[in-house]
Amino acid sequence: MNKKNIFVKFSNDRAPQFCVLTKIVRVDGKKYVRKEPENSEAEAHTRNIVKNGKLLSEKYQNSNIQFAKSEWKNNAAEIIWVEGRSFAEHLDDLLERGDTEECLKSMNKYFQQIYYADTYRCQKEIIEWNDTITVSNIDVDMLFQNVLFLSEEEKWICYDYEWFFTCDISMKFFIYRCLLYYLTTEKRILALGNDIYAKFDIDDNDINRFNELETQLQKHIAGNSIPLWKLYDKMQSKSIPVLSMIEEKRNDMRAQVYYDTGQGFRECESSWLFPEELEDRRFRVKLQYANSTRKVRFDPSESPCLLQVERLKNQDGSDIPYVTNGIDLDGGNYLFLHNDSQIQIESLSGVQFIDLEYSMTLINNRNLGGLSNQQQRMMIEEARIVKLEEEKKKVETEKLVLEEEKAKLEEEKKVLEIEKIKLTDENKGVLLAYQKKDSMLEKSLRHPKRNFIYELFRKI
Repeated sequence: MNKKNIFVKFSNDRAPQFCVLTKIVRVDGKKYVRKEPENSEAEAHTRNIVKNGKLLSEKYQNSNIQFAKSEWKNNAAEIIWVEGRSFAEHLDDLLERGDTEECLKSMNKYFQQIYYADTYRCQKEIIEWNDTITVSNIDVDMLFQNVLFLSEEEKWICYDYEWFFTCDISMKFFIYRCLLYYLTTEKRILALGNDIYAKFDIDDNDINRFNELETQLQKHIAGNSIPLWKLYDKMQSKSIPVLSMIEEKRNDMRAQVYYDTGQGFRECESSWLFPEELEDRRFRVKLQYANSTRKVRFDPSESPCLLQVERLKNQDGSDIPYVTNGIDLDGGNYLFLHNDSQIQIESLSGVQFIDLEYSMTLINNRNLGGLSNQQQRMMIEEARIVKLEEEKKKVETEKLVLEEEKAKLEEEKKVLEIEKIKLTDENKGVLLAYQKKDSMLEKSLRHPKRNFIYELFRKI
């Protein structure tokens, strides 16, 4: 027998009775998922996985939801490997095409299938999800990313059914969990809108209530164990790693440039650089590239950040069009709530040289990781407000400068008016003097003996 481990994961941040070792193995060319108990206390939980799969398969036998077959073998729950794409990826494809309505319909079909699995229920579409709509004998972790979707057959296949509950579970809570763990990127949040929960009849009170339920569920799973990501805050004495902080700060300012020569953006065709640092958290980068380059992508930071593109010019001073994967706050301002901020120039036609100036404020990654989707949306709105306030201050400053310039011009105008009056008075004096002399000359020339001279002057 030829056996090889492809993937191994220890779930040792749970209560002892839930600690499971997950493996993806290949045996004689076939792949399986194995769930092994990490200790004797976890054996009952691991055995229940097989039991859960049979109960769910029986319950959903008349629906479009299927469950990968499993059996207890060699002290582990062995689940047949199923090839396919997750339901989350299918939803992403719909959003990528801009088909938000179809995405919502697909979600709703899945929820309807979850609810109408029992054969005794009337097959009537739920128009409004309310607290009276519950479902029992359900795996609450049948999230979009945990379920495969066969689009041609419109079938869902669940391959992980570890968290099975026999009690009544509110369908609204199930929907909430699916949305909560799907809305993990700003691209999905922006595409579906801030009112995505309301579209499934989940209001703010429901969200607060379900947040508490989710917290209790996670506490039930974790028991007294502390996950590694929470361990630092629980330590009694905390150290300050100065050298690593300096290196981290330096790396935060490090940028990466990708050059697409026809095979997409690849690590092997990228380079790292430290942008020229200007004042007030502003940076400048000048990029040149080979003639074979089709596109250029500039990644300013590996941390969440608030960034403003102040200048992106060609060698002749013309603007270069660009796109980003951040949240557009208008005025060249973008909010990146992830570690992969990108500024992409999709066409280099007529571009000989790239001159980029930008300002950047980093966002604490640790604090961001603890934000809920609702808090992230509030952060986006706050960022918009902050930028609007900055723009307002900028406009007010420019207004003050213009008012000072206006006052200065008014003063200069007064000086010119005075000069004009002086010149006018001088001109009047010169004119009077000229007229007086001209009158005397005329009288002198009108003497009979000088008429010929007078006539001569008149001709002149």
